[in-house]
Order: sequence, then C-alpha cells, then structure tokens
Amino acid sequence: MLRRCWRAGWCWCFLGAAAWAQEPALSLEELWRLARQRNLELAQQELLRQQAVEELAIQELEKRPVVSAQAGYGYTSEVARLPIELPGIGRPAAGTRNRYETAVVVEQPLYTGGRLGQQSEAALQQLRAQEAQQQAAVEQLLLQVGQLYYQVHLNLIQQQILAEAMERAGLHLLRARARWAASQATPFDTLEVANHRLQLYTQARELADQEQILRLRLGRLLDLDPLPALAVDSPAEQLPFPDSLELLQDAALRRHPELRQLAALREAQSRRLAALESVRRPQVYASAAYRYGRPGVDFFKDDWMGYYTVGLNARWQVWDWGQDQGQVEKARLEGRRLEVQDRQLRLEIRQQVAEISAQLHSAAEQLGLQRQLVDQERERERLVGQSYAQGQATSLDLHRAESDLTAAQLALEHSRIQWRQLCLQLDFATGALAEHIQEEE
Repeated sequence: MLRRCWRAGWCWCFLGAAAWAQEPALSLEELWRLARQRNLELAQQELLRQQAVEELAIQELEKRPVVSAQAGYGYTSEVARLPIELPGIGRPAAGTRNRYETAVVVEQPLYTGGRLGQQSEAALQQLRAQEAQQQAAVEQLLLQVGQLYYQVHLNLIQQQILAEAMERAGLHLLRARARWAASQATPFDTLEVANHRLQLYTQARELADQEQILRLRLGRLLDLDPLPALAVDSPAEQLPFPDSLELLQDAALRRHPELRQLAALREAQSRRLAALESVRRPQVYASAAYRYGRPGVDFFKDDWMGYYTVGLNARWQVWDWGQDQGQVEKARLEGRRLEVQDRQLRLEIRQQVAEISAQLHSAAEQLGLQRQLVDQERERERLVGQSYAQGQATSLDLHRAESDLTAAQLALEHSRIQWRQLCLQLDFATGALAEHIQEEE
C-alpha cells in the first residue's frame, strides 16, 4: 500500500511539473510587471485618478464665461393700460397678453474673493493626493506579490529537500531490509525507516497542497488563471547589508507615498478653508445678453424686436445664522486632524523601519548559523552512514542523522527566504521598492 501511494505521488508531481514546464517560467520582476498591468485594484485607482483630473478641469472652467441660450413664452391675463382716455381709442394698452422671447446670455465672474482660484488649487492638490495614493497602492501590490512569490519559492525548495530526504530514506530502507534478511536487524528497524519515509511523503503532499493555494492567491492578484510556472533562482550567498538606521529612516520619510498623500490632502484642505472664508467677501458677476422678443422694448407695438443688455450683479452675504462660520470651523478641524495623522504616520514609519532593520540583523546571524549547522549535519550524516555500512552504528542512529539533516536544510531555506522577505519589506517601508521597478523598466 505504501509503495502504491509512493508511486501515485511521484506520478502526480511529474504530471504537474510537465504541465508547468510547457509555459515559460516567470521571474519576480516579470510578476511585478504583470501585476501593474493586470491588477484590478490598480485599475480602480487609475479610474479614480482620471476622475480627479476631470474635477480639476471642471474647477478651471469655472473661471471662464458661461454662454447660455434661452427661450420663453408667457401669457398675461391682464394688460396694463394708460391712465388717460384718447378720443376714439379709449385707454391704449401698454403691451400684449402673449409674450415671446429668445436670448443668448453671457455671464462672467469678475470677483469672487478668491473662491474660484482656491477651489481650483484644492482640486489640483486632490489630484496629487490621488496620484500618491495610487503609488502607495502600487507599492503595496508589489509587496504582496513579492511575499507570495517568496512563499512559493520556499515551498518549492522545501519540496526538493523532502524529495532528497525521501531518496535517502529509500536507500536506508533497502539497507535495513537487506540486514533483516541477513538476520542483522530486527523488523522494528525496517518499520521505523518505513514510517519515517511515510512522514516525509505526507509532508511533501501537504507542501504541494499549500503550493496550489499560494498560486491561487498570486493568480488572483495578477488576474491570471491558471498561473504560469515560476522561476526559482538559486539563493544568494552574499547578503547585501542595509544602510544605517538613520539613513533608512530619513529615506523612508522622504520617499514614502502616504506622507506625500497626506501633505497634498493638508494643502487641499487649506485651500478649501480659504474658499469657504471667501464667501464673506462680495461676489461680483458681469452679464451681457442679446434678446429677440415680441413685443420688444416698445410695449405699444406687438412686433418682434432685437436688443441687447449689459449689467453687473453683486452679492454680499451678510448674515446666515452662522452656517458659513460653522463650515469654516469644520474645515479647520479637519486640517488639524490631518496634521495629527501626519505626525502619527511619521512615528509609525520610523518604528517600522527600526523593527525591520533589527529583524534583518537577527536574520543575518541566524542565516550564518544555519548554514554552518547544515554543513555539520551533512558531515555527520555521511559519517553515520559509513559507520552503519560497516555495522558500527544502528539504524536508529542513521535515522536521527538523516532527520536532523533534513530539519537543518529546511530551516536554512526558511532563513534565506525570511531574509529576502525582510529586504522586500524594508524596500517597501523606505519607498525604494517602486523606484527599483522603475529603474528596471
């Protein structure tokens, strides 16, 4: 039964590897490029940016004259008459019951207390805030894709390690059975090795199932189903060490997109506050119109007549029961809230960079120790294997050596991937992740 499960598992892995091999393997940089092109969240952010562009264009058009065409008809039940009686005519009517009029009207704001300019500047800052938010969404997406890629990377390497461990366990099982046939071992020895081999097989199947889940998550971010094969590069032995903590924190505060977004939002709020305060100043508009109506300015003739009008319109709101002042105070409080949020975000960024830097130092030390431990466990497994072949070590000794070697190899690969993930998090925290991608493009 065990042999049948073993063969079925290897066939399943072989078929899966053959299916993925038909498509070109994707590197992390190619995944990032696909994510920026196909991610649906980024598509929504782009639409929001376009909306901000349209809002800016609308605010700019508020400064320009407005041309409108008008047409109307009116009926009056009573008509004004002159207060004098004329012989044979009576009291002449001043106008008609039916009125027809068409007009082309032009209105131009002359002075609004700076309201239109402030609203336009606020729309510009809102556009910059949206662009910064879009950049933050891009970096967040790149971080998610990179984390999932390294998780898949670790999963595949761990499967390779377990495959090598199963091969060693298989050779150990053949030796144990040969010794049992020669009455040099007990059935317990072969059963112990077979159980260990089954445990390795179970772990490999569990990793394969986890790999499918990770691929589904990564495919959802890229809007790809199925996800093509991923390129698994060899881990770097030379570890790039990050800059000093002060330089990293300064770079993070200088390049972090969320800080740029908050700065733009604060400026936009300041402009909105100025626009609200401008309501206290007079609003002056100029208008001009060409009218063609029946009757025209001559009420005594029921004829069509063309004429034009020009004028100025001034409005100054003196008292509104404190509504404008309430709006101003509300906008001022929102500006203060954004200031507090900016201070909080700066503290969080500095703390985040400090924590990741400390974790990188610890991960570097752990990685060096794990590499040394793997070398020692590999040498130990070789020596125990030689002693077992010479009858100087038991099957249990070899089983322990093989298990310790496998555990050390798995821990080493976990430390390597953890280092890469921490480097990725540091690039994200300092705003260098998106800049790195732009340089490659």
